[in-house]
Formats: sequence, structure tokens, C-alpha cells
Amino acid sequence: MDINKIIWLVWWVGTFLIAGSWFNVVPYKIGWVGFGMACTASLISVVLNRYWRVPSKSEDLDRGAESNQEKPEV
Repeated sequence: MDINKIIWLVWWVGTFLIAGSWFNVVPYKIGWVGFGMACTASLISVVLNRYWRVPSKSEDLDRGAESNQEKPEV
């Protein structure tokens, strides 16, 4: 099994555990375990640069310059 499938599997299992705790299917402590699983899977995907990534400062500055150019002058 590749890392992408593992990340998604852990994230979905964690998400279902969270939802299960909302509907009293599992105890609330298990819901917190699910929250930890989903957060860990998200963090791993960021560290491995898989599904979304934290933008760098240069990307933020480039976007800022683009958005300033797109604004119509009043």
C-alpha cells in the first residue's frame, strides 16, 4: 500500500470516529483519537508535500502583487 492510500485511510477513519462520537456511536474519547488521527494524516501530507502545502513567503508576496493589480481603481 502506498503512502497516499495510507494518508487517506487514516484521515477517513479519523473523520468517521469524530462523526461517530457526535452521534454517540463511539465514546467521546474515541472521537478525540479520531481527531488526532485526522490531524496527523493532514500534517504528514503537508510534510510530504502531497495534497496541499503551506505557501512560502515568496508565493504570498507574488499573490499580493497580483491581487493589487486586479483591483479596479475608483
